[in-house]
Amino acid sequence: VDELGRRDEVTNAIFNNVKALKLPDGSDGPVTSYLILNGKARERYGLPTMGFYESKQLFKRYDSYKEFAEAVGMPVDTVRQTLEDYARFAKGDAADPFGKKVFPVAPALDEPLFVAMITPSIHYTMGGIKINTHCQVISTDDKPIPGLYGAGEVTGGVHGGNRLAGNSLLETVVFGRTAGKESAAFAKSLRASA
Repeated sequence: VDELGRRDEVTNAIFNNVKALKLPDGSDGPVTSYLILNGKARERYGLPTMGFYESKQLFKRYDSYKEFAEAVGMPVDTVRQTLEDYARFAKGDAADPFGKKVFPVAPALDEPLFVAMITPSIHYTMGGIKINTHCQVISTDDKPIPGLYGAGEVTGGVHGGNRLAGNSLLETVVFGRTAGKESAAFAKSLRASA
């Protein structure tokens, strides 16, 4: 799958093609995949951010693809072939079988790798309660519920079945601000009528 594709497609590909991590006690842990960056990709990602992730041990440096493969128990030849194939796709020497078209950098076999173990997780709820443009929660009979407002992930319908990274932040801020203003006005009107 194109790792720059839709989140649901990437997640499904990981769950369908990757085995669960074996924990020290022999039980199955989470389904994990590896995010591999070379030095150029690390720089493009942002050295301050990478430095933070590395300090938290979320990324680990390996001096070579062989060291990485041996550390995680993958066949060295498979890792080498994967990196060589990716480099060919990035240079345009061959078409990526997964349809990927954007290759910010191409790896080389003679450079350090920076690797993070990743696993799909739920960090955003698609769907939720219905609101109107004033952030009023809409009842099942399609009318606003007086005094009840919603914003952020509790609400639904803004993104449809998928979303782009970071969009939930804008949604939360914009609708959160609207809900705050509307609920304050509602509370003020209650005080005025009391």
